[in-house]
Amino acid sequence: MIVFCLLLLNTTSLPLLAFAFFIMGSFRAARTVSIAQLRNYVKPESMGLAYGFAESVFALAMILSSFFAGYLYENNPRSMYSISILLTLFALVGTGTFFYLTRPLKQRLDSSSAQMEKHGEGILSDSKQIGINNESVSQID
Repeated sequence: MIVFCLLLLNTTSLPLLAFAFFIMGSFRAARTVSIAQLRNYVKPESMGLAYGFAESVFALAMILSSFFAGYLYENNPRSMYSISILLTLFALVGTGTFFYLTRPLKQRLDSSSAQMEKHGEGILSDSKQIGINNESVSQID
């Protein structure tokens, strides 16, 4: 999307404009793939509702963005491209943060169990260093 905006902003060449719209097509394909990733975050019985909600949000964004782009174009035609680039960068950061914070449950469990094992090994090695074992602990009780 950023390359699309930069090309539209800085060129009048017909082949480059055609390339910009080709890139826009790849954006639409990536959007379809991103919607397919919903299955990782939604229960199977709610899949239809989730897909419908996601498509509704995308449609609303497309409708509102047309009005916003028209407003920007009236004031300064070049501003709609630069603001689009900034909003795209913001969306990339937000998406990356979302995917990091909502990693699939299996990955979160694997990383937490690895941390527990690491923490447990540290305790075990410390107890061996100071000479504590299970027999001496049971004798104290």
